[in-house]
Amino acid sequence: MSITGGIVIFVLAWWMSFYAFLPVGVRGQAEMKQITPGTEPGAPINPDLKRKAIWSSLVAAGFTLVFEVFAALGWLGSHFSTG
Repeated sequence: MSITGGIVIFVLAWWMSFYAFLPVGVRGQAEMKQITPGTEPGAPINPDLKRKAIWSSLVAAGFTLVFEVFAALGWLGSHFSTG
């Protein structure tokens, strides 16, 4: 698989895992009874996006590595083969 193909796989895996991690551990203002005037009561207090982006990067790197190994071994068919 080419470098471009690897980058595409990584980016797709990153966005999918990021969207999966977004709701994890989120507490709304109404749940915590800390509503800031002029904001939506369901808005998160601390979305912790940096930690979720790091976890998404780790998951995407692992998925990309597994995908590349499967492609190198020929387990994904001739379309993804490296040789």
